[in-house]
Amino acid sequence: AIEVIGSLAVVLDTFFSCGICVEACPESALVLGELSTTGIRLEDYRNVWVFAEQRGGTLTRVARQLIGKARELADTLGAKAVAVLMGHNVGALAEELIWYGADEVLVADHEMLENYRTDAYTKVIANLIQTKRPEIVLFGATHIGRDLAPRVAQRVYSGLTADCTGLDIDESERLLLQTRPAFGGN
Repeated sequence: AIEVIGSLAVVLDTFFSCGICVEACPESALVLGELSTTGIRLEDYRNVWVFAEQRGGTLTRVARQLIGKARELADTLGAKAVAVLMGHNVGALAEELIWYGADEVLVADHEMLENYRTDAYTKVIANLIQTKRPEIVLFGATHIGRDLAPRVAQRVYSGLTADCTGLDIDESERLLLQTRPAFGGN
């Protein structure tokens, strides 16, 4: 995904941060995972998003549950609960997401998104996050969510906590508090 043109290294669109180039670089000139924070203001990040997973044109149970939790977190933050719906010919599910508590639904509808594909879904949701800047993004602990969430987190340089059993907000700092079982379920 990196090509040398003349004496300049050019990063191609196929780049996805696998790290092979870092290991292969004879000059040790490449580094992954660094992001310039110049111009980034935390107050520009607002709203609570949910990846609204659907299969075959039907919302998953976890998507409906997460919208309810997003509604609760968003109300505490004075923000919007936003569902991100991806697929093909799934626009009708937007009304269902509104009914379950979403203020807005962002729909990415394309025939290439009809069935879950890791690279396509990662690219779409990561681009949306970088453009619209949500404060919190929730993914369900499904096979798709467990595949997609870490890839998106890496691409947008964000933290990730998996398998949470509780979510809350520290209102004084606007921080997401996450509870997850550790060592022996404690």
